[in-house]
Amino acid sequence: LNCMFPNYPAPNPLWGGAVGDGDGYHFIMYYRLNDEGKRAWREQTQAYRLLKFFVGTEDEKELERFKFIAHAQNPEEFNMPGFLHRYNGKPFLTRPQHRFYHGPDYFEIDIDVHNFTYIARKSAYTFLQGKLQAMVCDCGLVIEARSEDEMPEQVLGALTLTCLTPENAPEWQPPDKGPDDDDNE
Repeated sequence: LNCMFPNYPAPNPLWGGAVGDGDGYHFIMYYRLNDEGKRAWREQTQAYRLLKFFVGTEDEKELERFKFIAHAQNPEEFNMPGFLHRYNGKPFLTRPQHRFYHGPDYFEIDIDVHNFTYIARKSAYTFLQGKLQAMVCDCGLVIEARSEDEMPEQVLGALTLTCLTPENAPEWQPPDKGPDDDDNE
């Protein structure tokens, strides 16, 4: 899972500010099956069947089912804005700001917060500017159930982010271009 967060103030679309791209942070998370996941795989549980279907589909409508959950454990310690309390721990669909890539041994999900709504981008930037250092946040990945046989929805991957300091993250430097690169002049 690759979550891309902007590191610039969100331009307000009411004043002509464009949604787009720019400096930012990537939070990259890797998942693997734990014992419960391996059991689900062997027993072909409902959660396994839904995940297998989701990973194998190319249908854009089906890929819109991806949900993310973020639950701040300690909102009072980092002064979480009041309006965000009602969304704390609530799943949300990441469409259409996500992309999926897969191959024989991997499935990658990119969530691009640069293209979220204005209020979501503004909130993300606010958290990056000082609130993450005090925040403990549980995150979960869910595929939306659309029929009774897909219920109950289950968390397929989870992690806890604890007191992150994005300014200490290493900066990625693109590799130098070689003499055979097309863009080299």
